[in-house]
Amino acid sequence: MPGLTPIRSSANILIVHHDSAAHFLSATFPTLRRHEESANIVFAHALKHLGSEAALTGFHFINESDVSTWWREETRQAPLPSSPTSPRSHVVGPPTAITASKQMTANSNNDPFWLTVWSSSSPFIPPTLDIVLSCVNWTLGDYPIFLWTPRNPTSLSSSWLIPRIELLAEHLLDIVPPCRVFSIFGMTQLVKSFTRYWSDLVRCPIEPEPFYAAYYSFCNREVFKESHDPLSCGDSIRRANMEDLPQVSQLCKEFADDSVRDTRIISISAVSH
Repeated sequence: MPGLTPIRSSANILIVHHDSAAHFLSATFPTLRRHEESANIVFAHALKHLGSEAALTGFHFINESDVSTWWREETRQAPLPSSPTSPRSHVVGPPTAITASKQMTANSNNDPFWLTVWSSSSPFIPPTLDIVLSCVNWTLGDYPIFLWTPRNPTSLSSSWLIPRIELLAEHLLDIVPPCRVFSIFGMTQLVKSFTRYWSDLVRCPIEPEPFYAAYYSFCNREVFKESHDPLSCGDSIRRANMEDLPQVSQLCKEFADDSVRDTRIISISAVSH
């Protein structure tokens, strides 16, 4: 059961645990859509898990008013923290949410989930989305942990980032074993801040070099240009088929050999903007 789960929260920061793509998108769709170019690292996976039919129907029309209604429904059973003297650890929403989350680890359940970090200057104002963490998988196995924020990288001060990252990492550790966090992918500042704190939590070293030296980019019709450079003599481009299986297998093995094989080690995978 999805649950609104502020844990160890300050007066205006809380964590929400989403155990389905539908629950996650009900709260985040308008924000993800506004920042679609950068949010694609978490948005696309959620839409894939949701399914094409649902993605093109109800969720396409979710707006900020719908998100406000979602918050009212989620917090109906208990109020959000309203002052610095509010309890540091509490649950808002169905009491089974935390229990169900912890059982994921005990039962070795690999079901996908999303964690979102929110903040609000007042208990009477709907919180705004600060950070998204996705922990998902697909047919080939577990994906890295993905981190995303709608905020501009230049606005990520330590005073803003650290308390949110600490709450996020602590809650993640309640849900998954440390070996599940074998790689973290996202904007450089988010990844470095998260991995430093995660390493301290689980007593695990960090890979000194990023696992992927990746840069976020995109192409549209205005900037796309077809290449007119001829292929090398004897080369051709085509879709792979079963006859190519030995060569493809060799490429996959070479990639795997360069991967982090010790699951106790965290590798930093950063996307630079």
